[in-house]
Amino acid sequence: MEPTDKQFQRYLQKNVKRSKPGYYLQSLSTKVFNNEKDDPIDFANKILNEYDFIGITERMDESAVVLMMLLNLSMADVLYMNAKSAGSYDGGGYNGKCTYIWPSFVTPGMENYFQSDKWQKATRLEVEFYKAANRSLDLTIDKLGRSQFEAHLTKFRQILRVIEEECAPKAVFPCSSLGKNNKTDCLWKDSGCGTTCLDEMSTKMNLW
Repeated sequence: MEPTDKQFQRYLQKNVKRSKPGYYLQSLSTKVFNNEKDDPIDFANKILNEYDFIGITERMDESAVVLMMLLNLSMADVLYMNAKSAGSYDGGGYNGKCTYIWPSFVTPGMENYFQSDKWQKATRLEVEFYKAANRSLDLTIDKLGRSQFEAHLTKFRQILRVIEEECAPKAVFPCSSLGKNNKTDCLWKDSGCGTTCLDEMSTKMNLW
């Protein structure tokens, strides 16, 4: 659908129902909760206490390196490739069709809606949990040793650049650059794509 303010708000209102947070929190929480009554900080702590580790999409590289260090893995175990990005096509969406991913933007109308009491109230638990997850990740990095973590992160990102250059042309993603369905080499839908090339490069770069 066209990404207008009206369509955007209609989608959000449909997916954030009264007294019921979004499906991400529903899938994470092991307890019944109420969006209007639960204390956000207490709610965030309850979820964090149920898991040994929670990564953050916007900090994917950092999350992967922390997981590697916590579980004493090799870098080959946490390498990844982007199966989709803004301006390309999503092959794991509605009915498996290739759907165009609009580049990110925020209009004045969207900004006003995000500042509204209605939106702030609807997302109060998500916002606090996101803050807590980021804080938890930072504390874990401090505990592991920030200098050692930064060294691993720098090396990891250097390897990812090599992987992207070598494997992107070889990997077969669910959707082509023209939005046509491909017979993919991904492990599941648009997850775990290009694993053959990742394994080959890991061996070549002695990452195991």
